Amino acid sequence: MSKFRLWSRGGLILIPVLALLAQLGVSAAPRAAADTPPAPPPSTTLTARGEVPLLWQDGGAQVKVAAEQVLPGSDADVSSFLTTNPPALDPAQAIVEDYSYPGADTVLTQRGIKLIKGDGHIVLADCGANPDVPPADLILVQSLKPDFPAGPNFCFKATGAAGYLTMEIPDVYFVRGDNGRTIAAKVETHDNPTVVETEKVEPGEWQAVGVGQSRGSATILELRYPFGS
Repeated sequence: MSKFRLWSRGGLILIPVLALLAQLGVSAAPRAAADTPPAPPPSTTLTARGEVPLLWQDGGAQVKVAAEQVLPGSDADVSSFLTTNPPALDPAQAIVEDYSYPGADTVLTQRGIKLIKGDGHIVLADCGANPDVPPADLILVQSLKPDFPAGPNFCFKATGAAGYLTMEIPDVYFVRGDNGRTIAAKVETHDNPTVVETEKVEPGEWQAVGVGQSRGSATILELRYPFGS
């Protein structure tokens, strides 16, 4: 079950999402399509904070993350979130209108890579107990660069039938596909001259790039699926 993470002075408190929805008088069932959104129950006044779980319920991966972070915050935080994520927001849309990757500055500081823009369907993920051979449902990008703060393996979780994420990961030599998609990896290879090419990565395939192909160093610029989109 998905959970909200709420912080308190005493430590971390975890509240199941469904229980929180129930406390706010919001049904966990999918909302029926309609020309206008359903009215709240007669006995319930839907406050601004009460709209946050509705967006969590209908939103894409990035909207869900933002909703979980803002719900225990101040009224000003909630107001800012609702202004950025109106109820009519397309579930696949990223948190901000320009599709910038949320928390990109933190990722740069903690992992040493740039995640730039995406549609929320490819997100950075934990590689698990063995980062060199992560779970089969993850995309793996391996770099030879020795000084990344948390190691040279970067895993990404893909969801849905289509997705993309632009990035800059230097000195990459392998991209492994997940077990369900054919991935297009846009690669800038520093040959003479420098070229930008798209490598086709089949499900579960270990695709060599850059020095892995006995060529110059390579930077991954984008992951996208389906291939050819």
